[in-house]
Amino acid sequence: MAERWIEHKWDTDCMHWRGRVLTGRYAHWCYDWDGLPIDETTSEWPCGCGIEDDINGQSAGNGENR
Repeated sequence: MAERWIEHKWDTDCMHWRGRVLTGRYAHWCYDWDGLPIDETTSEWPCGCGIEDDINGQSAGNGENR
């Protein structure tokens, strides 16, 4: 149930801010950009929040490797 809500919220936010649903590999709400939905196709990419490293398994955000 929560997963559907998140997908709906993502779609709604993307349509509001971007006019399209972002589906890139690094699609996320970016706190560096005040929660704006971004991915590698947007002008805000790359961001400084470290999501790329997290997705690639290189960082857990606390200096540990996964």
